Amino acid sequence: MDETSVRGVNFFQSTDVKAVKEALSSEDIDEVQKHVKTLITDLDELVNILHGGGLFLKNGRLSTGRVAFAAFRIETLSLIFECARKYIQKSSQSDDLYKAFLNDLGHEVGFTYGRELLNNLRISQSVPIDDFALIELWALFENETGAGVTTIHKIDVNTYEITLKNNPIGFFYGDNGEHHHCQFYCEYYRAILNEFLTTRPRLARDFIQDYIPKVMKVISVKEKPRKGRCVFEIKLREEQLTGAFDMLHVALTEMDEEKYGEAVSAAREALVEAQKEKLFSGIDPPRLIYKGFQGLLSKRDFKLMDDSYQRACGIVHRSKRKDVRGVREIIRHIRYCIHEIERMDIDETKLKEIRESLLR
Repeated sequence: MDETSVRGVNFFQSTDVKAVKEALSSEDIDEVQKHVKTLITDLDELVNILHGGGLFLKNGRLSTGRVAFAAFRIETLSLIFECARKYIQKSSQSDDLYKAFLNDLGHEVGFTYGRELLNNLRISQSVPIDDFALIELWALFENETGAGVTTIHKIDVNTYEITLKNNPIGFFYGDNGEHHHCQFYCEYYRAILNEFLTTRPRLARDFIQDYIPKVMKVISVKEKPRKGRCVFEIKLREEQLTGAFDMLHVALTEMDEEKYGEAVSAAREALVEAQKEKLFSGIDPPRLIYKGFQGLLSKRDFKLMDDSYQRACGIVHRSKRKDVRGVREIIRHIRYCIHEIERMDIDETKLKEIRESLLR
């Protein structure tokens, strides 16, 4: 894309992210839109005009831009994780439950934070011109919270590397000990990067006619500690369930705009489309296609998928009351399930077996 401004929307590059961050740090949306419009043509003027982008107190609230934060001592934050680990291990006599806790927590934090930043960009009519510009913008905000120092490196088209120095939940890590809490960051990075990689190209497509984006997805995040720092290797591959994620983009946009009935209906449709694309791409699927995922998804994820679908149906068919918190939870869970469905690798022999079983 050579355009820097299309239909009133500004597309910014990696070199512009500091100025964009400054613009987003204004709490006045009208001011944000006015200043972002000058971004491409006059960055120096923009930087001089705008408020500072750091954490600041306003009416007793700590925030950066329109995102509210709470301040903790680093030791306090680490103690929360240390105590949670000890209590969960003692209760379950296993590390598995604590890992599941970190996975759930990381996913929720990554998704909700990613949506908040993307929604701020959409309101400000400013879209990153590529994925890396958005990731660098996020890293700037991340570093201003005091939660360690995050740096991003693009190794190749399928690999990113994130280095976290002074990990805020690793205060009690030993020099050569296990990083017990870093599973949180593995899932946090996977969730927030997938939200960026899935949504940014679709935001651009919303404003550029005939733009066909190449969408990448995170398929794995592994920590490889190096010289006292937490280093995470992120592996990507091209998106597979395009139709499902197109519909999910509609659902999430409707949710951001508080159109909750339309949002849950689109999310339900996205889940069904994901099931079709994964197991019956190009073939008419059976009615009970969801049963094909028994044994492919974990028991927990299969139940979550089925429950979320049933809850969505109840709202769509108006047999259940439409409450905001419930709708948001359903859509978050459906989004999680679609990502898990896409991440699965199914060989041709297994796929044939599943199809034959469902078509009997």
